[in-house]
Amino acid sequence: MTTDLTMPAASTPLVQALVDAGVTRAQIEITLQRRALTHESLTDIMRPGQYGFLTPEKLARAQASTAALDYFAPSAIESIDAASISQSLRAAAILIDRQETLLPVAVRGQRLTLACADPQHVFRATALYPGYTFEFVICSERTLQSIYRRFYSRSGQQALQQYELLQKTAPSDPDAETALREFIMRVIRHGCYIGASDIAFAPMADAAAGGGGVVRYKIGGVGTIMTYLQGDIWTRVCTFLINTAGVTEQIKTAPVDTRFAWTDNDHRQHPDITKRYGLRVVMALRSKNAIASMLCVMRILDQQADAAELDTLDFDDDTREYLRTVTSRATGLFLVTGPTGSGKTTTLYALLQEIDPVTRWIDSIENPIEYQRGLWMQMQTDAAAAAEGDGAHALLKALLRAAPDVLLFGEIRKQDSATELVDAANTGHLVFSTFHTNNAALAISRMRGFGLDMTAVASLLHGIQAQRLVRLLCTHCAVPDDSAKTLDSLARWGIIERHEDGSGTYLGQACKTRRAVGCAECAYTGFKGRKMVYELLKMTPKVRELIESNAAPAQIAACIPRDQTLVGNGLRLVARGLTDFREIERLDGVMDADTEGGA
Repeated sequence: MTTDLTMPAASTPLVQALVDAGVTRAQIEITLQRRALTHESLTDIMRPGQYGFLTPEKLARAQASTAALDYFAPSAIESIDAASISQSLRAAAILIDRQETLLPVAVRGQRLTLACADPQHVFRATALYPGYTFEFVICSERTLQSIYRRFYSRSGQQALQQYELLQKTAPSDPDAETALREFIMRVIRHGCYIGASDIAFAPMADAAAGGGGVVRYKIGGVGTIMTYLQGDIWTRVCTFLINTAGVTEQIKTAPVDTRFAWTDNDHRQHPDITKRYGLRVVMALRSKNAIASMLCVMRILDQQADAAELDTLDFDDDTREYLRTVTSRATGLFLVTGPTGSGKTTTLYALLQEIDPVTRWIDSIENPIEYQRGLWMQMQTDAAAAAEGDGAHALLKALLRAAPDVLLFGEIRKQDSATELVDAANTGHLVFSTFHTNNAALAISRMRGFGLDMTAVASLLHGIQAQRLVRLLCTHCAVPDDSAKTLDSLARWGIIERHEDGSGTYLGQACKTRRAVGCAECAYTGFKGRKMVYELLKMTPKVRELIESNAAPAQIAACIPRDQTLVGNGLRLVARGLTDFREIERLDGVMDADTEGGA
């Protein structure tokens, strides 16, 4: 790399802002070298799908710096008073009915604070929000989408409106297939917007006889029904999905695992979905040759989940710094546990984002590869092999001969893979993987059940994190919750202090407990959005000793401070008025933990 190519670009405000945002000088030099050959922009080369030096939040911070505007972090979303903003906009006859480039995040009288991902869009403010004066903040495109989807989207109403249109469209109508696909796309869009992990098109018991079916979502592990589909439309939906997947003959003999393919028209009409999400689809017929008996489950894959940064996830400062220490280690093993859809992949990618992919080689074995990273060496197990089974184990053995420094292994399901990963962690590799267990301590029992040398495990483990996603209260309809059950539980866990007058305090502020009600804004669920709760089992000398001595999970779990367990962190959200106490009661083992507690 010559000085001629480097110096002019290296002296620009954007480059300096990138350095201030955390991109290293060495990474910038590598990027400039490629730009000299390809003439791409610096930011495009640095994005996760390419070299991966620049996350959306780093880019937003850099843009805010160069535009001399404040940066709006993802965590600031919690401070948005959407009800007050919506009331003000309605009074001014302004309706946000689509994804905007400028979104309100605060209002004071006739002054709006608007968030945007591109500073050039500030010039549109007067046209979009007439009658107001403005101040601006810069956020990432991902944060802008989150604001819109949580507070201003009408995606559920739009899906139901399309269903009403579909009811009026005869199968023989020239526009029938277009209307049908648009309905399905709006169902998918709503599922993506509300943070659903899965969408199910499920038949009723008498579907084959014209009984219809339902559209269901799973959000944070909780199922909900969006709408019932009457018999004739249900049959049309089943036929359309089967034909679109191209599995008309295969599904008659066996369940099908495939992907939902976006069309060119989908990309034109719904770029907010097609550019960000993918869909894994499992389809099966409950009754042979009966199309209307089809069950179709779509797993939503957020292609921007890998864009998360450790600083933007919901960790306290101590936990965040401990996790950073883990990523700086040369060898060892770190595990993330939780059920499907709990955000494990997002956490792992945020951790690996802390590691320079140039100086340390990062390899992964995943099934499937959900998020492409340019400088990672990613391998996918054979689709014909059992998930994380023999195919994954064979790949693991081969990959360990390819000199990786850091290894991500999708999920540990078999003993031979667990044994190989422990050996890898003991022979110069830093290993990250996942388990499906309800809490951190149970992962130890799982490893013990694989017959591993627990003395070696105790010496190699850097920590085990368990996590879940809980639903956030709808800001439009949540009401105060001063029930004795809620406040007594918070006081018993040490989250609040109860005074003689019955009031509570939380971190020096009034306790803001609220409960779900339900309104049109949240489809009468009482919730809109999700947030992570977690617990981190750190490898202290006491924990290592307990692991080596085959202590019971309850003894190991007691090493996590009570207010830092899954339930304790969840109750903190309750005290802040972000979620309902009943949402935390759903966490497995809450009643046992409530009586036994941690240290």
